[in-house]
Amino acid sequence: MNADFNNSPPPLSDVLRRWAEIAEAWDVRPEERSALVGGSCDQVEGEIATYALLCGEQRIRLLVDVAPVFRRIVGDDDLISNWLRLPNPNLAGRKPIDVMIGSPEWMGWLVANLGDAA
Repeated sequence: MNADFNNSPPPLSDVLRRWAEIAEAWDVRPEERSALVGGSCDQVEGEIATYALLCGEQRIRLLVDVAPVFRRIVGDDDLISNWLRLPNPNLAGRKPIDVMIGSPEWMGWLVANLGDAA
């Protein structure tokens, strides 16, 4: 079996530590943390048997991946903290944190399309 370990995702313990740092820096309240990592994911019955990531883990990894995109677009962590809670006309007047809670696809789009942008 030829496994490509160079492209393996970081260990969950590292991701959880990084998420805790990000949540603290962005002043994410406990109820926001729960909502951000909760929610629904489309999982096929029996998917755990395929070793696919669990929904909460997927969302935490996505939050960690989107953090550098927000820093590049918005600025430092204090600006991000404020920006997350302000209605945004580009998001139909919704707050970015509410969009993040309701649409992990939006965060995925940002990472896929802006994650490697200089």
